[in-house]
Amino acid sequence: MLQEACTRASAAQVASHWAAGQGLVSLLRSLEDAFPNLLGGALDSEVSRWENDFALLKSEEIIRAYARASGLLQPSRQRGRPLAIRVQAEEVLKQLVRARGETGSWYAGLDWSRGAAAAAAAVQA
Repeated sequence: MLQEACTRASAAQVASHWAAGQGLVSLLRSLEDAFPNLLGGALDSEVSRWENDFALLKSEEIIRAYARASGLLQPSRQRGRPLAIRVQAEEVLKQLVRARGETGSWYAGLDWSRGAAAAAAAVQA
């Protein structure tokens, strides 16, 4: 029980630090790099197109990538994995859910010189 509490506290701190100041798009873009052991590259094809021009990014694409990531991070999909991985997946999922709910901040933490301003205006419209 103590081990789980320590693992949970550590995972929560890491996930919170990763998500600080970042919107949903930034989190989805950095998820595979920050936590390579969670998704195993399953999200790379969804977000690799987002690298160059945020103005072309549609809210449907963001929602689709979010749904894929959140589905893969669900506790039921983590059964049989080590405790540290399961807890880490839960904490990352919490951060993604929080960011998803903050629609006006989906583009926070991005390089605005690459078209993110236009994309953010499209989401809010």
